[in-house]
Amino acid sequence: MVRILPGVKELMAAVGKGGIAYARKGKEFFLSISFPRYMHEKDAETIIQQTKIPKDQVHVTKHQEVFKIGDMAVRVLHTPGHTPGSQVTL
Repeated sequence: MVRILPGVKELMAAVGKGGIAYARKGKEFFLSISFPRYMHEKDAETIIQQTKIPKDQVHVTKHQEVFKIGDMAVRVLHTPGHTPGSQVTL
């Protein structure tokens, strides 16, 4: 049996650009879901422009920032590579 820890489901939905939802259901479905999108400051404006995600659904992150999703504390590490704002969350 797989047990999902508190906050993990929200984290899976929130981190990055939500590529899985986007790829499987399409842009309209992805944009219809209201949840915060966590994006690094070096990618946020480009992603917002390309996807038309409402700015009020975007949390712009910075290196070493810590925020909470549910009961889980999440730390952002800026790891530029694939894009200038690539990030890892711990």
